[in-house]
Amino acid sequence: MGVFHPIRRIGFAPWGNLLGLRQSESVPRRLSPHRPAFAILAEMAAPDPILDQILARLARLDVVKNRGGYTISDRKSGNKLARLRPFPKSDGFEILYWSLARESWRTFGPLGPIEFSLDEACEIIQNESIFQPPRRSWFSRIFS
Repeated sequence: MGVFHPIRRIGFAPWGNLLGLRQSESVPRRLSPHRPAFAILAEMAAPDPILDQILARLARLDVVKNRGGYTISDRKSGNKLARLRPFPKSDGFEILYWSLARESWRTFGPLGPIEFSLDEACEIIQNESIFQPPRRSWFSRIFS
């Protein structure tokens, strides 16, 4: 017995044929047609010494490498606090902060991108109030 469909009746698929491909399904493709899958996994698993250095300096924060930079977020709340973007062909970093008004990363400083060493950048992130996680106000403590 089939199931009623506006166009025609659809018959039930036999239970023994569930593992085979149906007409509407496609064959899974490889991750990349040019490189084998093990090469992609090796790239993803490669250690990053800069990430290790940032993690050592900012122990109380989470650091994630993504899209060519390092996103630093608060471990408790998960809020984005800062982003370090490496300068090309240099050991320096640009510091970005998360703008709530524009909902995007903005450069730290009034003169545009400024190059900082990793030590300077981590010190600024630890000490400047713009990079600190928001504290609970007295109002939220009373009414929560």
